[in-house]
Amino acid sequence: MFDWIKRQIVKRWEKELKANIDGMRKMAQGYREQGGFKEIAEMIKKAGEEFSKLFPEELLKEGRELELQFADVCERLADVYEKLFNIIHEILEKL
Repeated sequence: MFDWIKRQIVKRWEKELKANIDGMRKMAQGYREQGGFKEIAEMIKKAGEEFSKLFPEELLKEGRELELQFADVCERLADVYEKLFNIIHEILEKL
């Protein structure tokens, strides 16, 4: 009975980690492909030179760099979650 309870707990951890891994990877991809600063910079560029003078280029560049760094961190976090997932999966197989 106790083993069954442990197995159910570990299965729940496994499920939650898998969802976290998928979520982190999707978030990383989203920020790389369509980060808010990227979209704003593209919109400003299309609007013309007068409009683009209203927005400091450094701010847009810094924001985009931070979005890409955030995407990298999300990807690394997903990698760590995946390692933990594999450990839990091994434990589950032994139960």
